[in-house]
Amino acid sequence: MTFSLGNFELFKRIKHSIVSVSDNQMASYLFFITLFSRIVYALIFYFTHPIPSTNAYYEIANIILEQKKFFYYTGSPYYESAGPFLPMLNALTMLIFGKNYLGLYLVTALASALVTFFTYKTARFFLDKPLSVVIGLWSAFYFFYFYFTPSPGKDTWMAFFMIFLVHELIVLFINRDFKWWRYLLFIFMFTCSFHLDERFFIFSPFLFFLILYYENKGFKKFQWRKSVTLVLFTMLLMVPWTIRNYHKHGKVVILSTRTEKFTDPIFGYESRGHMLDKYNDVFGFYYLKENQIDSVAAGLKTHTDMGYKIPPTMVEAIRKGNRPRLLTGIRAAGIRLLAMFEPFQIKGRFEKNGYYYYKKSLRNNLATFLFYGVLFFFSIHGFYYLHKINRKVFYLMFAIIIIYALIHAITIPYTNWRYRLPLDAFFIIVGWVGAMELFNRVFKK
Repeated sequence: MTFSLGNFELFKRIKHSIVSVSDNQMASYLFFITLFSRIVYALIFYFTHPIPSTNAYYEIANIILEQKKFFYYTGSPYYESAGPFLPMLNALTMLIFGKNYLGLYLVTALASALVTFFTYKTARFFLDKPLSVVIGLWSAFYFFYFYFTPSPGKDTWMAFFMIFLVHELIVLFINRDFKWWRYLLFIFMFTCSFHLDERFFIFSPFLFFLILYYENKGFKKFQWRKSVTLVLFTMLLMVPWTIRNYHKHGKVVILSTRTEKFTDPIFGYESRGHMLDKYNDVFGFYYLKENQIDSVAAGLKTHTDMGYKIPPTMVEAIRKGNRPRLLTGIRAAGIRLLAMFEPFQIKGRFEKNGYYYYKKSLRNNLATFLFYGVLFFFSIHGFYYLHKINRKVFYLMFAIIIIYALIHAITIPYTNWRYRLPLDAFFIIVGWVGAMELFNRVFKK
């Protein structure tokens, strides 16, 4: 079943112009519109802004080029906390474009254009072409996709992998257009995704049971080839970097040192700590003792005991009676979810361990509300309506959002709005579903 843009006369004329273009052509048009706009923005940014003073993904790529091997070794605990996919890709890019940031920005622009391409293609599985084009154009000019284009970091690539993998799951299992070459490509890309960022690896059990469910047609029979292939091929692709990590660290390290906190107890290793622990520990970098808070308000204490410079916004908040306190348990999880999903920030608040104060700038707040927040509100109705028109896609998207949200609520104290970017394509799609369904209701009367 498809969802129609509506009967409004203007949309009828637009629809007449759009339907004559094939889906592949339209997806290509949207891809090139996005690519052109991102490249223009990347060029303007590159020539009008100073280059970053430091960036781990750029610096590791330089190490790879100096060592002339992809299975590189670093002497920095900070570098070891990064997954290998993006440093390798950046090194390859710098080999072609030279050791500058411009080439990295252009490749990120390509990834951003692919986000639009697969957002449109995903929408077309259950929406009509005109509405899918609107969704594609919204993605093409989405503020936060522009914002992260001039960056050698992983944010845009995470957004690409998320929408690509969902697109392929729909093709392979919901639409049942299964081809082995495509399935093996899906597994390869999934493996690349968690070598980019470990959070994708947490989806492994979900993917296994999802594929097992569809392979057995709702457990009405027993087949295992596709499910076991997922496990075996994924493990096979993980072997090279796991061997590299064993040689580097003298123990089994899955993906990067960020995972040691979870894997060391499993493998029986004594934890050696991590350089990010001071930011994650509730009594770490940002912590203030109760008797120090009044000194901060009086202007007598300007740094925490571990050296964090207390910002003026935090001092002002304390003076107004908004005192910091330890943030743990359910309350901490709620603050992390709020930081990631809120459509706009009403006022500043204490986050992370409860002693880090964050208040969005006016520009960030406006951009968040106009490009994400509006569609977030429409997506509430949109998910309800998506459940009516395609339950399988609804369950897939909703499950991924819930799992991704729980990952951050439970395990990542420094969660912020930036971590929502991989999910934004879903809110763009479903938000427009809700908006157009309500639009149709009004103008059909």
